Amino acid sequence: MMQEMVISERDYQYLYKMIYDASGINLHEGKKELLKAKIAKRLRATRIPNAKEYLNTIKSDEMEFAEFIDTVTTNHTYFFRENTGCEYLVDLLAPKFVNTRPIKIWCGASSTGEEPYSVTVQFLEKGYDVQLIATDLSHTVLAKAKQGVFHEKRAENVPVNILHKYFQKGRNNRKELIKIKDFVKKHVSFRKFNLLIDNPSDEYFDIIFCRNVLIYFDDPTSELVVNKLCSRLSPGGYFLVGHSESLMNLKHPLTAVRKVSGTYLKSI
Repeated sequence: MMQEMVISERDYQYLYKMIYDASGINLHEGKKELLKAKIAKRLRATRIPNAKEYLNTIKSDEMEFAEFIDTVTTNHTYFFRENTGCEYLVDLLAPKFVNTRPIKIWCGASSTGEEPYSVTVQFLEKGYDVQLIATDLSHTVLAKAKQGVFHEKRAENVPVNILHKYFQKGRNNRKELIKIKDFVKKHVSFRKFNLLIDNPSDEYFDIIFCRNVLIYFDDPTSELVVNKLCSRLSPGGYFLVGHSESLMNLKHPLTAVRKVSGTYLKSI
């Protein structure tokens, strides 16, 4: 029987600051139990006997600290999640981009790849040439995303015609798995990027997705991240956040698109 996870207030505050400084993730007092659960997961994986020794380990072992950040930031996602904003842009932008130039998109918190692949197949289906950059803090989820292999339950929201055209069904003992077809992967590039401390490249984007990541940040960090991303958003470009997120209390150059949840426009 596993012993109850015990972490002193001093160690909790130390871990809180380490995580906040490295990633901007705000694991405040209300998320203390979540933090303890994440530590417990790493204890099982590393066979380190207790939280005290684990804390000493991540102070000196950069690789294990990276694994711990991966564990903290990993969350459940699926294809076509909160899809109304993407559907709106697919239809809206057709006259501007189809048969002209590639539309450039940045998914700022790509996780295991469901979001960038969802976006890509919808734009391809409408006739766009799309170039999508997908970034995440976690090297573990980026490795999974590059593989492009998922359990079929992650694609329950995907229309059947899209599923058949852009996904490959597994066979025999892999029959519950699906794989993104190679021609889709050619439109997506995965990179490691820390939204808090890394500086973006000089390229500009027509659409930036930053969905279901601001919920982990406090307002000052959210404002920093949003404006950093917006600095690479072309005038007239679109910025999307999660349906449970809002930019209401932040200073930024964006205007909300009415009746399309989580969708904003950068002024020309």
